[in-house]
Amino acid sequence: MTSLRGNVIECLEGRDSSVCRYTLLMERPHIQVTFKGAVLYQTQSGHLHTLQFSGKLSTTDFIRPLMLSTEEYGKLWLSFSNDVKQNLKLLTGTESPLITTLNALQENLRIHTVHIIGSEGIVACRLLNGAPCLMHCRVHGASLAVRLRSPLPAFPDCLLYHCQRVLQEP
Repeated sequence: MTSLRGNVIECLEGRDSSVCRYTLLMERPHIQVTFKGAVLYQTQSGHLHTLQFSGKLSTTDFIRPLMLSTEEYGKLWLSFSNDVKQNLKLLTGTESPLITTLNALQENLRIHTVHIIGSEGIVACRLLNGAPCLMHCRVHGASLAVRLRSPLPAFPDCLLYHCQRVLQEP
């Protein structure tokens, strides 16, 4: 079963060429997926050629911020059953370790910090197809205790993996 779905969204025909745009959506989160394709083209001499291509996409290529109010976050949190808990490394910087850590995650993963109160923060993101993932963070000693929830079973694990990678980089 595939985790990527694609659609041709636009094809423009010119006198001597065609330009097509194709969209890919990640339907089920995976840490990384490979895609392959081919372009068939004809030269002026009439010869047909095929150009093969491939690439890799990560969950992070499909994550976008999810703008929510604290109240909306609370309602969604209660409705999601797929739950993952983990302790992550806290980053230090010019601001508090919580803010520094959440800023790094926001910058690298395109997540949205909904609200911070003291040593706790709530964060939201979504896949391009709209599927959300929520994260609750609490400073616990020298680490950040996180709990992630989503309606998609694999999304919390994938997001957690990418959070760990961001926080382990120097």
